[in-house]
Amino acid sequence: MALDYYDGGSDDKMTLARNVDAFRSLLIRPRCLQDVSEVNTSVEWYDDMNRPKAKSRDRVRSLQSSSGSHGDRLYVYKDKSITASLLSRALASGCKAVVLTVDTPVFGRRLADARNGFTLPKGLTFANFATIQSSQMPSPSEGQSGFMQYVASQIDPSLNWEVLDWVISNSKVPVLVKGVMRGDDAEEAIRRGVRGIIVSNHGGRQLDSAPATIEALPEVVQSVNGRVPVFLDGGIRNGRDVFKAVALGASGVFIGRPVLWGLSVAGAEGVGNVIKLLQTEFMHTMQLAGCRSIREIHESRDIVVKESYYAKL
Repeated sequence: MALDYYDGGSDDKMTLARNVDAFRSLLIRPRCLQDVSEVNTSVEWYDDMNRPKAKSRDRVRSLQSSSGSHGDRLYVYKDKSITASLLSRALASGCKAVVLTVDTPVFGRRLADARNGFTLPKGLTFANFATIQSSQMPSPSEGQSGFMQYVASQIDPSLNWEVLDWVISNSKVPVLVKGVMRGDDAEEAIRRGVRGIIVSNHGGRQLDSAPATIEALPEVVQSVNGRVPVFLDGGIRNGRDVFKAVALGASGVFIGRPVLWGLSVAGAEGVGNVIKLLQTEFMHTMQLAGCRSIREIHESRDIVVKESYYAKL
């Protein structure tokens, strides 16, 4: 039951599979005779999204500990007081950014969860809602997921641009939006004041038949044109995938399922091992591709191409 929840997607799971397959269909065109004895993986992101700050491979270590910067991923609920409370508590706890999830006006149809009657085990509650009645999930109806029923009753389908304005105006920290798949939506989000874009289709768990995130990335990057960082999640399974995303314009990536697999096998140590492995694979790919820095990846023309770039023999 738990595996189906974490590993599953919506409806026919076409988008879930496409996220991974789209990375596999991209090819890396290596440059030869480049001195790659020293590789620099540092990137210029932002400290609190306000001033430039170099974040190097040492940043990996902060991701494995509680000393790293934290952000809050926020959903919008029908009861606006819940949303306001969660936002206030996130800011009070020292979160450096708020990530507003914008691709969930309603819950995706996760059929495996419905077949399993997925719900929280008896005695467990939602920690974020621990002080309100909504912390208790109702028992599922026959043939239904109690979790889906619960979320459907809580998530606000009237989520719109004015809600984003409200979140920005009530946040003392930068707001990023997660779930952008179009250039025009990225443009509007920037116009309204967001400080970062996350290209995401919710890991293939919302709209089925949506494009893969790596397919949507170039359009969003072109529209943003360097004004704010553009990140990506969905489908990344190794360091080569990270390289491909960076080559197509991503400022960085977010990784979900591989981290969960590491967590399930060996707890915090497993998470650290997954991150280290991805870092090692990424650096190795940089060397084999003839790139010595993130800047060189971004500036290398056509270093990552679709399979159709090469004529079929």
